[in-house]
Amino acid sequence: MKKILLSALLGCACLGVSAADVVNLSYTTVGLMDAKNYQTPNYYVVLSDNPSARYNKSTGALTLDNGYVLVLDLYNVATTPIVLPDGTYTISEEYTPLTVSAENSQFMLYANGKAKTTEIEAPVVVTRNNDGIYTLTTKAKDPSDKTEREITFTGRIPILDANAKPAAFDQLNRDMTDMKLNQGGIAYYLGKTGYSTNTVTSLNFFSAPYDTNGALIGDGINLVMMIAHKKIPKKEDYMIIPGTYESSTDFARYTWYPCREIDYPMDNETISIPFGSYIRIRENGKYVYGYLQRGTFTVEFDKTTKHLTGTLDAYTDMGYHITATLDGNVTYDFSSTSYDSAISNLEDDVDLDLDYLEKGRLWHNGEKGGCRSFILDLGSPAGRDSEAGVAADIIRIEFLTDKNECRIKPGLYTVAAERWDENELKGGGTYEPMSLHQGWAATDGGTRYAHFQEGLTYVYDFVAPIHAGTVRVETNDNINYTFEINLIDDAEFEIRGLWDNKPVEYQYNPDDIGGGSGVDDVNAEGVKIAVMKDGDMIHILNAGNTEASIYDLDGRLLHVGPASQAVPVSSLGTGVRVIRVEGQTSKIIL
Repeated sequence: MKKILLSALLGCACLGVSAADVVNLSYTTVGLMDAKNYQTPNYYVVLSDNPSARYNKSTGALTLDNGYVLVLDLYNVATTPIVLPDGTYTISEEYTPLTVSAENSQFMLYANGKAKTTEIEAPVVVTRNNDGIYTLTTKAKDPSDKTEREITFTGRIPILDANAKPAAFDQLNRDMTDMKLNQGGIAYYLGKTGYSTNTVTSLNFFSAPYDTNGALIGDGINLVMMIAHKKIPKKEDYMIIPGTYESSTDFARYTWYPCREIDYPMDNETISIPFGSYIRIRENGKYVYGYLQRGTFTVEFDKTTKHLTGTLDAYTDMGYHITATLDGNVTYDFSSTSYDSAISNLEDDVDLDLDYLEKGRLWHNGEKGGCRSFILDLGSPAGRDSEAGVAADIIRIEFLTDKNECRIKPGLYTVAAERWDENELKGGGTYEPMSLHQGWAATDGGTRYAHFQEGLTYVYDFVAPIHAGTVRVETNDNINYTFEINLIDDAEFEIRGLWDNKPVEYQYNPDDIGGGSGVDDVNAEGVKIAVMKDGDMIHILNAGNTEASIYDLDGRLLHVGPASQAVPVSSLGTGVRVIRVEGQTSKIIL
């Protein structure tokens, strides 16, 4: 690579310019370390006094209109992470540690795109402080008039692996601090990633005018910050979430994603594009990129005016320091995602507060899809466990076990999709034991979370049917249970909590279910039906799949069907209703 560069440079026509006794360089054009093709690892460093010096990754050629360039061919031991080691590099062609090859090292002066060259004439002294700032000195004759020059460099020298895939775009080679991004920006809502249940926005902010596609119209600065935040289920509620964001690759809430290049198929070829957070600077119509890797991004946002203010303090993968202030209005772009409908009306994840409960309740719910169904209530939907007007979490979990089980056995239970088609189940489709029945409605049906609103008497303000997740069950005595709850609702909010070795009260007699007999006779000793109203549905418990009939007080039949199926209250009217299941009777007021 470097031999291509030198041959290209030595063939150039030359123009002379004057120079001072000391030539100060402050920009790193390229730094490469090759430990694969040399017995002693080679450090190839190109420095300049002009930030517009460019290095062609394919040909190894340099381009520059006007300015000085120092090319150094250094040899030393490999380091992890890769850095240029400190020391005094003596001139030698032995390619041993702490040497510099004069034959392959050049001091150059560019004028109007053409270069004159001379060789270095003194050892190269390299020091590096704790902040990663290098000081480098050597001597050479000035290419224009052959006078002796002392050459000094102060700045960062990022070193990349010469055998790794190079960046697809020209990279920033200097610190950029105190940038003012005051022209506003565009928030591209990207939706949910495959890495977490949080959602992602790519926030583009500008220092100069830009078009509707987010491209600078002229020279200027474009900052792109890919931030992860809580899910916003409704489009009309979308906003930039204020807060302090730290760099991370897990898309956790209040993090920004560091930049990396990804391959993107386009037509018949694959191109590399930056993905994540980066700064893009346009100078004289040409772009350079700084791939942000670590740092802090703070945001304040007014949802009404869509006005954003913020600060950035970060570093690129090359170690350059980037600081900026943001101040301007934001427009939204939803073209990269869609909003799915959901029953859940949660606005954020839920950490369950179940400490107010002294016990849970377990109901037998008959057979379902080849399994036995049990319903666990942690918190009573009827308000039996909390005071009226007090906010409270309640959660109902429907466990599906082997049909020969009479209790919930320990283990990990995973949410299974609701299977509506009765013919499908009869044709061989079943639920799997050790599953949780997926929720499908706001206040009844499967596994679901609900919350009593403060100040009202047992009125829900939040409801969320569960669509995914797990519950781990532990018990040593079948009385005191531990439930580790990690569930996700249909809007993809997380519901998490722990029921820690607390009692569960059986609302049926487990001995009457043993051996796979089910509940064929609801008149068996100890078996009593129970009727519970939950929202707009009535549940008949402890009756298995036995036929249930519902009458009004005049004896008119209002409903008949399997007791395992919930009955809509709206189909029964109002008043006292009588439920009969094989000789047992229960009443409920609607």
